[in-house]
Amino acid sequence: MKKIEDGSDDWKKVESPREDRVKARKGSKGAERARSLALSVVRDPFAAAPCTSKGARGIPAALRVYAAQLARLHSTGIVRVAVRIIHLSAVLISPHPTRTQEASCRISELPCNTKKNRFKNIKPYDHSRIKLCAFTLSSPNLAVEEDDFSYINASWIEPDSALGTHGCRYIAAQGPCKKTMSDFWRCVWETHVSVIGILTQLVENGQAKCHCYYPDPENGVLVVKHGAFTITHVRTTYHGKSIVREFILLFENSGEQRNVKQVAFMDWPDHGVPRNSGSFLSYRLLIKKIHLEMQHGPLLLHCSAGVGRTGVFIAIDILLSNVQCGPDVGLAINVDETVKRLRRARCSMVQTAEQYKFIYTAVRDALLYHYF
Repeated sequence: MKKIEDGSDDWKKVESPREDRVKARKGSKGAERARSLALSVVRDPFAAAPCTSKGARGIPAALRVYAAQLARLHSTGIVRVAVRIIHLSAVLISPHPTRTQEASCRISELPCNTKKNRFKNIKPYDHSRIKLCAFTLSSPNLAVEEDDFSYINASWIEPDSALGTHGCRYIAAQGPCKKTMSDFWRCVWETHVSVIGILTQLVENGQAKCHCYYPDPENGVLVVKHGAFTITHVRTTYHGKSIVREFILLFENSGEQRNVKQVAFMDWPDHGVPRNSGSFLSYRLLIKKIHLEMQHGPLLLHCSAGVGRTGVFIAIDILLSNVQCGPDVGLAINVDETVKRLRRARCSMVQTAEQYKFIYTAVRDALLYHYF
């Protein structure tokens, strides 16, 4: 497996699907070599091995755009660029192009809802938050305040014509807490989610990252009940670093039931990045295939806070989907603008400079090795 390093000292080594190893040196020579490497990335792979996947015509052009961006990042200092994006101040949104106003998180800060947030500083914006309905409560009570029963720490990530996104809607959510597991399944039911992507383990480095909201046969639990929902385990299958769990979700108030699949990626440390971009890209192909087979509902993704690993996955998925389907390759490969727009929908999407740089790594490897 090869390891590709950036010209800067703190570019994390990330395994790539090729066997050879390329290393850019420090200083001006390192920057010049990075530019040459970026250009060679365009020339070599597709001259010898034409791509036969859907959207192949756009991939060489996307590689050229990517190479130009990579050269720019090397010459200007990728760390400075990453920090500029990651440390954006509060998102400013306004329907008027000449005005700005800070996005509101008022509902998440109400006393009845603060206990539902896993982290005090990760709160959904009012304009993009998921709003739950009363009918999915185990005992519907119209006297309950709407701001209480409607809240969950989860946000819509809608298709954006300015980004060229093609059709897929996402829900970015925090990992369920003990008090919010029934709300999580209410969200799944009300938004017609059929595929859940989980990008964290339940416990990492001795710290709880997500409560076990699903039946776990490894611990002898085949059925769990949360609020008005009963979740029954059907089967579990293993795919390298990924696990697919299939459930039957029963809404007891109506007797209706649906099939739901959870696709877990087990090789991603908190606040870090996957060491092997190939395993991550294989996970993306797996969850996209399952989502296509299920044929309905948004793709719900969560890690622990629902912003770091979740933001990285959504950003990469948007970029690669646009390369396949979008006519404007220059727009499709715009990492900076993609991350900015994700942050307009949910705070802190892509949390660290390391995660930001991994987006470039994963996009590069997907283009080079045809992860489509």
